[in-house]
Amino acid sequence: MSKLHRQSSPWLPGPHIVPEFRVVISDSGRRVRIPLDGPCVCGSTRRLRYCCDYGESPAPLAAAKTTPKLPQTGYSHPKCYALALEDCDRKISREHYFSKGLVRAYALSRSASDTIRVMRPNKPDMELPSEQALQSNILCRRHNSALSVLDASAERLFRAIHEGTKVVPAYNCRVIAGKNLELWILKVLCGSFAADGIKVPVDWLRLLFGYTDLAAPSGLYMQVPVNKTIESAWSVSLGAYQDDRGTSGAEVSLCGVRFILDLRGERRAHRKSDIGSMKLYRPRGIWFDHSGATTFYLWLDWGVAPAAYESVVLDVL
Repeated sequence: MSKLHRQSSPWLPGPHIVPEFRVVISDSGRRVRIPLDGPCVCGSTRRLRYCCDYGESPAPLAAAKTTPKLPQTGYSHPKCYALALEDCDRKISREHYFSKGLVRAYALSRSASDTIRVMRPNKPDMELPSEQALQSNILCRRHNSALSVLDASAERLFRAIHEGTKVVPAYNCRVIAGKNLELWILKVLCGSFAADGIKVPVDWLRLLFGYTDLAAPSGLYMQVPVNKTIESAWSVSLGAYQDDRGTSGAEVSLCGVRFILDLRGERRAHRKSDIGSMKLYRPRGIWFDHSGATTFYLWLDWGVAPAAYESVVLDVL
């Protein structure tokens, strides 16, 4: 059963004078222990005690900087979907607009069907081979390079979620910058528009490349369905939400965990099956439970941006 879980005192030392672990704990006792000599929660190869351990909290994760470096070029490449920003270079690149690292991680899974499902408004769904999926010559090299940090965040997110679906994960906590997740979903949406020959709105481009910010209540939402479990299979799908005024948001689902980007803040970006379920704005994180036992916590770091105090709890089959 998926539900909300209120969380306090999220980063506590173990019961030793010199702590050997940190504990992420919720109000009602849901917790995971993180060894200080284990992998760092940021996903680096360093141990936690020498990387992101700040004593009472993990090191804050800064949101990605996706604005191309100065000076601005003043050039608009005709094949780059960000040409309206007048900051292109003269070489076009073949863009994996879903995320090359994520697609690679998905394709390496023995249990995967080796396809990615794309749900498009007013068009039939597509099943694409993973290593060829969602590639197109739609960004200049300069803009593509500026967004590469989002691809790295997406791959870490996907690997963390898949680890969370395991009964015995290799590690039990990861921290992801929430703003990076929002921008990555927007990147996927912009890329899918451009690949279909649809002009990407300038407002989206300004958000994606860091000239403006998503103001609350626009941003990431998660549905909290009742009596629903997720399966521990690798899976990837994406889609867009549309109404009579155009596209209102997008959704990416990773291993059955759904992330919804509401671009208008009207809370209308959802499926019909979601009606009646709770929707959480910028959740603090996701707990993964197996048969009542908590095994993994995915921490979403929102910095100073408005966000919920609660986390989502997911039951895994």
